[in-house]
Amino acid sequence: MESEEIVRRGANVITDSVGVRVLDEVALLEVTGDDSRSWLNGQVTNDVRETKTGDAVYALAITVKGRILADVWAFDRGDDVFWLAVPKESVGPLLESFESQIIMEDVEVETREDLAVISVVGPRAPDVVAQSGEGGGTPADRVHPSDRLGVGGRDVIVDRAALDTARDGLVEAARSVDGDIVSSASWDLVRLWKMAPRFAVDFDNRNYPQEAGLEARAVSFNKGCYLGQEVVCTLESRGKTSKRLVVLTVDGSSPPEADADILRRDQDPGEDQSVGRVTSAAFDGDSTFAFGYVKSALAEAGTQLAIDGRNAEVLAVVK
Repeated sequence: MESEEIVRRGANVITDSVGVRVLDEVALLEVTGDDSRSWLNGQVTNDVRETKTGDAVYALAITVKGRILADVWAFDRGDDVFWLAVPKESVGPLLESFESQIIMEDVEVETREDLAVISVVGPRAPDVVAQSGEGGGTPADRVHPSDRLGVGGRDVIVDRAALDTARDGLVEAARSVDGDIVSSASWDLVRLWKMAPRFAVDFDNRNYPQEAGLEARAVSFNKGCYLGQEVVCTLESRGKTSKRLVVLTVDGSSPPEADADILRRDQDPGEDQSVGRVTSAAFDGDSTFAFGYVKSALAEAGTQLAIDGRNAEVLAVVK
């Protein structure tokens, strides 16, 4: 287990320069066929109608009831081909949903287990992938923009058989600009700093996009129809959900566990009514931060709450 100092150092590398991390938690699906673009546009919440080769779009795949099946980075590969970078745990439900929506369209969806994703994340990411490409290590047509943590970045798609070589080349290029390889713990700390929630940790198939604050990044309200659109648009027009994802600061240096109850600070000691729950948390050496859902009426910066008997305060609403 990494020390707090090492985790924070890695997080600072990401925000100040660039970090390199293999996304072991991500799988790739490939969508092909003459109708791939129009069909995919009907399966995800964001607009892929006008993308060009090399573009990337962040979106969600949702159920007909508007709940999130997965978050998706859709990479336009040209020639009616899209690669979808999705959480590994969502592959089964996604394939089942996608296959049920292919009626007469010329579309095929398959997993690409021969490919892997390396994230180059931070403000110096463009320099690193360019330098690696000049050295023959990163083909330009395998690089797509992807701001996964709110600090800029690129996703590099590589053959799994050449993963170690590709990673090492990117790390070498990163170190030339004061970057480095980074751990998942450092990555998660930046997620909290930059309010970038993660699927299966901070939101999942129990949540609507607006509850997780994803509508600005991942939803187009101007595109054509897509699966689950009616529910998402209804929630947007109402302007309110029953709960919202927030980032909190928590007293002490011990991060609360996932699913820890969030309570009102002013409630009676004997009262045991939860107003929310923690989804993830981390200590950065100075402060403890946590993602958590709270009732919408309490989702406002400065709201005083309590977690595990410690004072907590809403820092910001995720959006």
